[in-house]
Amino acid sequence: MSALPSFSKYLFLVALFLVLTFFFGCRTAKEIPKSDLSTKAETQLDSSLLQLFERSMEGIATFKTMHGYGSMQIRTPEMNQRLNCTMRIKRGEAMQLTGSIFFGITAFDALLRTDSVFLYSPLEKRLYVGENSPANLQRITGLSANFSDLIDAFLGLPRVDTATAFLYKASIGDGKVAFFLKNGELDEVIEVDSATTAVESLRLITRDGKTLGAIFFSGFETLQRLPRPLPKEVELVAYDYTSDSTYTSRQVFIRYNEREVNPENFAFTFAPSKKATVYRIEQLQMRFR
Repeated sequence: MSALPSFSKYLFLVALFLVLTFFFGCRTAKEIPKSDLSTKAETQLDSSLLQLFERSMEGIATFKTMHGYGSMQIRTPEMNQRLNCTMRIKRGEAMQLTGSIFFGITAFDALLRTDSVFLYSPLEKRLYVGENSPANLQRITGLSANFSDLIDAFLGLPRVDTATAFLYKASIGDGKVAFFLKNGELDEVIEVDSATTAVESLRLITRDGKTLGAIFFSGFETLQRLPRPLPKEVELVAYDYTSDSTYTSRQVFIRYNEREVNPENFAFTFAPSKKATVYRIEQLQMRFR
């Protein structure tokens, strides 16, 4: 199984799921405003702040699998759709999403693996199959996303691959600390609650202050057998600028009602009908702008 190429990290937003609403309608969505950092005052990066940064990243490797139930809302300029959703995730390997509407009727079943994508529409008995590649993800949604970032975002984990050597400044305010790391020509910003060490947001910001992508975590709760609380709510937003002052935003908002991390009997249940007509994802004649 080949590894997925690493795309630009600033496109945190979901790479496949905007297309799912194509099967069951949409309506015009309102613009999604940007949430500014609450930390304004720049401060010195001392040993206590470095320890806080390290503690905020502890325990992530202990998360292996998850089975959860909740809701997903997708908002773009083209649509505003809310679904009930079952999520099964195995870090580094695959993620399955099953969406339902109207009295529990399954609207879609999707399986994303590191090398391939499967999207099944039982209402139409259509199975879309394709390589998990930048071209296919761009063809479906107009967006790209790093596969590992995507999985960890759905889990509610702050995925930060950048070494502390790239950490070059910090700011404080309202009981929070924002850590700034160099990511090429951009800044990767991690906002941490100084009391709980919980990561509340991840952003990628240009040097002139434009937020290109963000993940927000909220509603933290303690679950069994876990070393750190997990957020019940995860919001992923990407911003596409058409000028210095105008932009288009796309959002996926996930809220967990119930979930179990590292369950003893974990398994994927993706099983499309053998009578389904198979299409290549390349045949999807649509593009989000």
